[in-house]
Amino acid sequence: MLSNRVGGDTLEVRLTALDTAVDGLLGHDFTGLSRDDIVEVLQRMEASLRKASAVGHRLAVESVERRIPEELGCRSVNDFLIGTLRISAADAARRVKGAKEVGTWHGADGGDMAEELPATAAAIRSGVIGPDHVAAVAKVMRKVPYGVGFDEITVAEKILADAACSVTPRTSPNSARTCLPI
Repeated sequence: MLSNRVGGDTLEVRLTALDTAVDGLLGHDFTGLSRDDIVEVLQRMEASLRKASAVGHRLAVESVERRIPEELGCRSVNDFLIGTLRISAADAARRVKGAKEVGTWHGADGGDMAEELPATAAAIRSGVIGPDHVAAVAKVMRKVPYGVGFDEITVAEKILADAACSVTPRTSPNSARTCLPI
């Protein structure tokens, strides 16, 4: 259910500005833009969408920590997202997994707990990487052998997060084409 007012004046102003910006872009005529302008618009849009996914992680964490899915009679946070956002089960699972890996959770005292993948979390919040990059980093990190020290794990995750900032996440050998830089 979409309402006209959400969470106080500041949040409402931000959501309205986001709605207005997206509506403006939907109505914009891009035909007069140069090739370089199109590339820049695509890159800036992607960075904004990546940052928006980090906001989604924060909202998923908030939903879980407040037990909103249970209050609404949902069996899980996945079911809550499926019903609330009208998304697929696979998309809901990816979002929940992303929130577990790069979301900021809170301890019993209310204080922030460290993200599972802190360097990756910082990169997605800055818009440099997206959810597919997070999934790729997490997949590699799950393969780190038991017994590897915390310092080594931290360095490995930082290296992977830095690498994710400059590569395309690939799920299969034929999933991406090489493209010349513009």
